[in-house]
Amino acid sequence: MGLEGKVAIVTGAWGMQTIGRANALRLARDGADVIVSDIIRPPDLLGEGEKEAGWEGIHSVAREVEALGRRSKAIVCDLTDPAQIENLIGETVSSMGRLDILVNGARAFQDPPRLGLLELTWSGWDHVYAVTTRGPMITTRLAADQMIKQGGGGTIINMTTMGAKKALLVGIAYASAMAAVNHMTRLAALELAPHGIRVNAVAPGVVATNRFSTEDVRKAKEQGITTPEYRRQWLDQRARDIIPLERVATADDVANVVSFLASEDGSYMVGQIVNVDGGVVMD
Repeated sequence: MGLEGKVAIVTGAWGMQTIGRANALRLARDGADVIVSDIIRPPDLLGEGEKEAGWEGIHSVAREVEALGRRSKAIVCDLTDPAQIENLIGETVSSMGRLDILVNGARAFQDPPRLGLLELTWSGWDHVYAVTTRGPMITTRLAADQMIKQGGGGTIINMTTMGAKKALLVGIAYASAMAAVNHMTRLAALELAPHGIRVNAVAPGVVATNRFSTEDVRKAKEQGITTPEYRRQWLDQRARDIIPLERVATADDVANVVSFLASEDGSYMVGQIVNVDGGVVMD
């Protein structure tokens, strides 16, 4: 799917085995220049295998994009700070000349991530919403302003979750924040379609990533196994219990759909929330 001459921003691109990295690399392989953005992860929150690999987050991803023959730049941005989001958009345009694709992939969880109504904290709730809902709203607004200014339309893709459509015990703050993003996607799509800007969302299910969780560390210790072993067992159990396709998604499974929506092949897709979950949610 040709994206030659396009410039993309991918937020939430820090992790080595994450959807954000996969999105950035797939867009680059399809021809786009890619700005990658995220916060800086402290060493104690690195994902499985990252410390051993000498992983440098968005800086590593930017080098991978450049190795594919595309331009790239790593821009640190905390989505809770509107000024940093303004800088992200401004630096993208000043360094790349334009902006055609925005992938809102950054998200925040409480830790442990599956906190329910009776366990969550007020500050945790506010942080999840600041990153997961308000942040994409601001990036969408500023990206749309730029796309309208430069002309020629554009595309905005929000990353959500199957838990925003189906009631699952995935954490009430995270799931409800993502449900808000789903409807924000539809409303933005209505408003921006006349400008040639297509807004859609992708709702992954269970994805095999190396995301850090203190809950996983704790449960692994309780069972006397390593954290990676616990994660593999948990993913295998989810595949057997809830996924009709009987396997969890890879990050590339999700990135394939993101690339489709960003390309001309998806040019008639507007306001859609596309499930990539192996059949857990069918609508």
